[in-house]
Amino acid sequence: MLKSKIKKILTLGLLSNILGVLQSILLARLLGPELRGELAIPLTFVLLVLPLSSYGFKQNLAYLEGKKKVFISDSFLAKLVALCVISSIFFTLLYAFIYLDTFQAMLLQVFILILVRTLADLFSYRFLVLKKAHEITKISFYRSLIEISLVAFLFLSQIKETSIVLNVFILSYILFCVFVVFSYFLNKKKNTVRSTSIQIFSSAFFKRGLGYSIPLFLININTSFDVLMLAKLATSKSVGIYHVAVSVANMLWILPTLLGGLIFSESLDKKLAYLVDRLVGFYGYLLKGSVVLLLPLMLSNWFFITFFGKAFDQSSGIFNILLLGYYAMLIYKISNGVFASHGLVKIPLLIFSLGALFNIGLNLWLIPMYDSKGAAIATLVSYIFCAAMFFFYTLKLKKNNAKKVPI
Repeated sequence: MLKSKIKKILTLGLLSNILGVLQSILLARLLGPELRGELAIPLTFVLLVLPLSSYGFKQNLAYLEGKKKVFISDSFLAKLVALCVISSIFFTLLYAFIYLDTFQAMLLQVFILILVRTLADLFSYRFLVLKKAHEITKISFYRSLIEISLVAFLFLSQIKETSIVLNVFILSYILFCVFVVFSYFLNKKKNTVRSTSIQIFSSAFFKRGLGYSIPLFLININTSFDVLMLAKLATSKSVGIYHVAVSVANMLWILPTLLGGLIFSESLDKKLAYLVDRLVGFYGYLLKGSVVLLLPLMLSNWFFITFFGKAFDQSSGIFNILLLGYYAMLIYKISNGVFASHGLVKIPLLIFSLGALFNIGLNLWLIPMYDSKGAAIATLVSYIFCAAMFFFYTLKLKKNNAKKVPI
């Protein structure tokens, strides 16, 4: 059963990212490096703040209902929706403060994008409880189909306004959110947990939410903050060149992200000692499979020039640096999914905090000297650091038979 879910997640995730790369090619050919960079800034900002705007509600509710058997009432969920609206307004105002020259129309677009992605994240907790994380991947695949169809239309029509292109992403995520909310109510009728209801709208609930959301936010700093730093320290053209490399690398990064969500769901009812043993075995397979990195490294220059054009030839060097961090992300994304399922959030929080500090500091130091390649090096170093810390933490848990662990 688990192998079937993994197969579905990897297949649909891979197809979604192939569509994402095709979309990135069309946008690069349509907009060029500078406009591509301008489009990347709001999209990256939304991705960065998403864990904070959703406050870890998805993992929090999945933990309470899936592991603690707490009944989540509709009235409580409605309060969380209201909090999502408030947080979306707050982060939109933060975006306006950082980018003072942003037009009001774009601020509305940023608000809608944050809100629909936050609500989709909230209501998707039910998929984790029902061990149907692969269904989220399926809905994401449908969203990708809609998105690339609309982008292809803009490409054929040669419509180059970034505000119109941004509306494509807004529409696709609105439809994604509608599908997720509809699926939530559909599954709720068939699979409602009816156990003792307790008061969860409390400081303990929000403290746990911080434990889930902050590590995810710190992960996003390692994957997204560099784009925003480039926007401040370099040019829109540098952002566009860098973001194209990231969009291709995301084809690889999405796999650990999807597997991390599945593993969180599947680990809720497993013993920690068993999961730690499986993690150590996974690290061994990961080391043996590292040879697969050679092929994309050798072909990257040809790939970017052929498909994206000579204007993006520098993206290949950036991609090669980022690719080296792919296995590092596999380690900490999947390991964090296991630990989070058992409420172990303090050590991951410390690891991600240190990794984020490395990332920010190195970006400030390297971007002025090496432009977009400096941002890529900063990201790589922070990935390797986080992966190494998770590796040693897992070995420590194994040594202690996963009994004496900090919670």
